[in-house]
Amino acid sequence: MVKILLTVGALIATTLIVIGTFSFQNQSKMEALEKSKDRGKLTWYAEMAKAKGQDEIAFPAPISRYALAKNLNEAVAFYDVVIAEPLESNSYAGPNDIRTWYKFRIIEQLSSPTESCSNCPAIPNAPDEMLPLHENEFVAAQFGGELELDGIRLISKDTKFPPFEKHKQYLIFLSLDPVKKVGALRMGPWGTFSLDSNRNLKSVDENLKHQLREELRNQLDDSVDKLRARIKTKSKPTLE
Repeated sequence: MVKILLTVGALIATTLIVIGTFSFQNQSKMEALEKSKDRGKLTWYAEMAKAKGQDEIAFPAPISRYALAKNLNEAVAFYDVVIAEPLESNSYAGPNDIRTWYKFRIIEQLSSPTESCSNCPAIPNAPDEMLPLHENEFVAAQFGGELELDGIRLISKDTKFPPFEKHKQYLIFLSLDPVKKVGALRMGPWGTFSLDSNRNLKSVDENLKHQLREELRNQLDDSVDKLRARIKTKSKPTLE
């Protein structure tokens, strides 16, 4: 009996030593990673998850600079206004971020821009995996997404601009290249609204304040039909 107890005690002691050594090594690894010049890269997040003994890690998406229109009239002048639904999506890894590309089906195009942005960056090409596109389809990218890297699940989120939900309808203000059929979500969450069952608009983040949001709510009652009528009225030629 004494021999058995000694054996069990030795096993417990050995286990504690192994756990202690493992924890020390992990702590040292985490401290080294905190000082690493690679901090913030996707590979860094994967290594940090491993050091913590986790198989996934979540982190915020990069902060984006959006080109916000001053009001509804300016938004309609500079952006395509479409009602569309996401059909599929794929997430891709960059050195420091994850981007998710969505394929959308256009349900209705309410208007096309009458003004152009001279200093806006070029709209990128679509990933080959998202092609080909049908006549009424386009693709657009959004920061954030989920993918696996070196056995670790990486989850990147933008709390102000949540992922698009498949087959849900959205009203989107965007720059759309009609040749490439690629869109740029230049207004981000400020120009993206989901449609409820009554076809009323709901901001993807109701905490965002902007003149465009206030006009849609206070002047148009968040109604797609009223927005369509407003756009048609503004587009009618006037006699000098």
